[in-house]
Amino acid sequence: RSRTCRCLERLVLVGICLDVLLESVLSYMTGGIYNVGFAFLYFASILSAVLLLSDLAAFLAASLATVALAVIAALYWLAHHYSFNLPLVPPELYQEVDLRWGRITANLIGVGLAFHGVAFLGMHLPSRMSRVQILTDEIVDRMREGLVAIDRRGHVVMVNREACRLLNWGHGTSIVGRRFEDSLRRREDQQVLEILARGEDFHPEIELVIRDREPLMVEVITTVLRDPRQRIRGVVGLFRDLSLKQRLEDMETRLAHLSGTEETALNIAHEIRTPPSRPRA
Repeated sequence: RSRTCRCLERLVLVGICLDVLLESVLSYMTGGIYNVGFAFLYFASILSAVLLLSDLAAFLAASLATVALAVIAALYWLAHHYSFNLPLVPPELYQEVDLRWGRITANLIGVGLAFHGVAFLGMHLPSRMSRVQILTDEIVDRMREGLVAIDRRGHVVMVNREACRLLNWGHGTSIVGRRFEDSLRRREDQQVLEILARGEDFHPEIELVIRDREPLMVEVITTVLRDPRQRIRGVVGLFRDLSLKQRLEDMETRLAHLSGTEETALNIAHEIRTPPSRPRA
C-alpha cells in the first residue's frame, strides 16, 4: 500500500478514536449504562471502523466502547455506594437510582453483545455490497443494448461492452471517470455527444459513420436524470443496433418482390400452356 493510503487509514483511525471518546463523555454526563440514549452513537463508530478500516478495527472499537461503558458504570456504582460526587454529572443520576451490581453486569453484557454483534454483521456488509456490485456490473456489461452514462459535469461514469462495440471505443474502462470531450475527440464521437448533451429525453435513429467500418444504423434512447429540484444530475443513453432489423426488412422486401415475380411467372406460364381459342367459321 502507498504511503498516502497508510496516512489516510491513520487519520480515519484517529477520527474513530475521537468519536468513541466523545461518545463516552456524553454517556458519562447523561447517565452512563443506565441511560442508553447516547450509547447508540457507538454503533456508528463501529460501522465506520468496519467499512473504512478492517474487521479487526471494528472489534477493537466494539471492545473499546464496552470497556468505556464499564468504566462509567463502575464510577457511578462507586459514587452511589461511597457517597462522593462525580464531576460534570448531576448527583440525581447516580444517587437516586437502583445501582445493583447484578443489574450493572446484565446491562454491560447486553450492550457489549450488541456492540460486537454489529461488528460481526458489519464484517459481511462489504462482501455483500461487493457481490451486488459485481452482479450489477455483469448485468450491465451483458446487456444487448449499449449503455453510456454521463454525469452533470460531463464525466463518463458507466459504459458497457455493447456500447464500446457500436461506438468503436475500444476498452470502456479507459474512459470511465474522464470527461467525454477530453477522451473522445473523433468527429463521429461529437455526434454522440450532441445527442447526450441535449438536456432532454430524445429518441432518434442515427447513422454512425465510423472510419474503417461500414455505416451503421443505431436507435438511441436518452433519459435525463434530475434531482427533486429538477436540476440535471446526468444522462443515460441506450444504443440499439438496427442492422439486424434492416436486414430483416430487406429480406421481407426481397421476399415480397420474389412473390410478385413468382406470381407473374405463373401467369405467363399459364398463358403459354393455354393458347387462345380460334374463332369458329
